[in-house]
Parts: sequence; C-alpha cells; structure tokens
Amino acid sequence: MNFASAAFASDDQAEVIAGLSSQIPDGERMDLAVAFVNSSEPASASELFPAIRESIQPDHFLACTAGGVIGRGHEIEDRAAVTLVTGSLPDVSISPFHLGESDVRASLRDPATFKSIVGMTTPPKVFIVLVEPFSTPTRELLALFNHVYPGVPVVGGVASAGASPGMNVMALDQRVHKTGTVGLALAGNLEVEVIVSQGCRGIGPLIAITESDRNVITGLGGEPPLEVLRGIFSRLDPETKRLAANGTLLGLAAEGSGDDPGPGDFLIRNIAGADPSSGALAVTDLVDPGQLIRFFVRDAQSATDDFELLLSPQAFAAPASAALLFSCNGRGQRLFNRPDGDISVVARALGDDCPVAGFFCAGELGPIGPVNHIHGQTASLVLLKPGRS
Repeated sequence: MNFASAAFASDDQAEVIAGLSSQIPDGERMDLAVAFVNSSEPASASELFPAIRESIQPDHFLACTAGGVIGRGHEIEDRAAVTLVTGSLPDVSISPFHLGESDVRASLRDPATFKSIVGMTTPPKVFIVLVEPFSTPTRELLALFNHVYPGVPVVGGVASAGASPGMNVMALDQRVHKTGTVGLALAGNLEVEVIVSQGCRGIGPLIAITESDRNVITGLGGEPPLEVLRGIFSRLDPETKRLAANGTLLGLAAEGSGDDPGPGDFLIRNIAGADPSSGALAVTDLVDPGQLIRFFVRDAQSATDDFELLLSPQAFAAPASAALLFSCNGRGQRLFNRPDGDISVVARALGDDCPVAGFFCAGELGPIGPVNHIHGQTASLVLLKPGRS
C-alpha cells in the first residue's frame, strides 16, 4: 500500500495541474485519488475535476468543492487551492457509488436497492462519503448505512463551497455531479481507524429533555430550557462565561452512549434560537423527550487536547499509510485564531511524511461507537493502514 499527497494554491487551472503533477510520483499505477477544491465557482470546478483526473489517471476518483482545504501540512482557508491523496491499494476492492435523493427514498423502502447501488459484494471496511447538502437527506442516508451495513464506519463530509443549491460540485470517476451523494466503499486488505474529535468543553449537568416539538426543546428536567441555561451561565467562571457568550452549543447524547455519556459521546449542535416568553430553545437537529443533553462551549485548547489524546495511541501502533481529515468549517482559524490548528496535531501524531488531505466541511460524518452520525464542530479523521482481508 503506497500513497502520496499534493496541494497547490492557485485559481489558474494549468498552474494547478502542473503543480499537483509535480508532487505525485510518475509511473506508478494508482487505484484511488481523493481531491478537494476550494472554489465557489461551480463552472470552474466542473472543468477542473476532469482535468485533475486526466492528469493523474487513477482507477477511481472522488472529489468535492469546499470553503477551505487541508493538505501537505497546511490548512488553506482564504484562497483558491486544491489538495489530494493518491494511492495504490493492492488486494483492496473499491466500489464507487452515487446516490440521488430519489435513490435514498427508494432505498428506505427497499434496503436491497441500497445494496445494489453501493455495489460492494464483499464486506466493506469503510465508506468514504461526500454529501451535497441541499439534495441529500443526510440523517436518513446515515440511518440506511447503519441499518444495511451495521458497524461499518462512514467517514466524510458535507460539501461547503456554497450556501445555496447548485453551488457545490462533486466528482466520481468520470462524472461530475451537483446533487446527491458520492462515495467509495473499500474492502479487502486494509485496516481502518476512525477518530472523531469534538473539541468542545461541557458546562453544567447532564439533563433530560422532558418536552419537545421537532427541533424545539420546550422542557429540560421539567423546567423552561432558557431558564436552565441562564442558571448554568450564572455559575460559570469569568473565562468560561466569555466563551459561552461567544456561542453556547448543545450536545445530544448519541445513540448507545447509555445513562452516563462521556465527553466524546455527544453530537454537538448549534442553538438556532430562543423564545424569551416560553423559554424554549431551537436546535439544529430533531429532538425527542427522554434524550439526554448537555451544554457546551467552543474552546481551542480543549479541541487541541482532545484531538491529541485521541491520536496518542498512534505512537505505539502500525504507521498509517494515509489519512483523510474532515474538519468543521467552524474550526480552523475561526476556532484556533492561528493557521493549521488541526493538521498540526495530525502531523505530530502521524509524522510529517504521512500523506493527508481533507477539507473544511458543513457537517462531518463519522461513528460514535458502532453508529454513524453527522457532526458539527468536529474533526473526523480516517486512517488507512495495510491489513488482512
């Protein structure tokens, strides 16, 4: 198993192709290339993806546009750039698939349809998935993966180049897509490790939702949620109050986390609004009575410490051949107030020579325990290593 990575910052297609090609070894057959492009121009990306594929000529090509890309030790957030990882994976089966919105609906009615679209005939080790957000019911899609392929990690991200339909572009092999979901199923002679680091610090106690209506929480522990949050806020130290004032988040205890979920067992969601008259809180997910929640704050040091802790076992493990990093677009310099916040942690843990590519997502995909979820404020990292079939 042999990988290489490349990154090049430019909005000129010829310069990008030349720059990427100069970083990829010549003459080696490539089974796979995964690329991410920082571009808000769909027409430009639609032309660039085929050009990248033609210049590199991998057997399989997966790509999407993003608001920022990660590669070769750097996070490129503020200018046009491309990053990619290419690899030769002997004895690994790769099955490409594209799911349109109608495909997801059909698969919900008949899981056999889903299996036929994915097309993998042997048990997969991992799914690498890129999502166009305006045409994909992501929660339902992940529920399909969890039902049809239980325990198999789904890792990837939501394309983030544009905030309206048609602004995000994806590529799968020879085709360019502006809707749906593209992905690769990998099976065979490889081992996969997935690390999901949320990087938020909990404040206040664990509380049960007692009343709700879709995405609106109307009761927490029998009290108005806004009053509960104000009570927690009043007891915080000055520094944590400052962090909370800049944005308090809500964590939903993930399925299977039990009655005593730990810091990594929460799905971090934004608080979308509050009603002072009723004390209700709206969040960016559907909620149900009985769910356990905790409030969180964004904290750069906690994010770094958590990611470092989760990656620390790599010092004693077989080295990764490559990695893909899917980081929330609320991280980067917005969180760390400096460049390369997440990739520097990855480089220290895996070594500067490990090929890594990634992008800043509008939602990150990754498992908590055996169940796949969509996350926010998270870094989701997949490590690819040689293994046994």
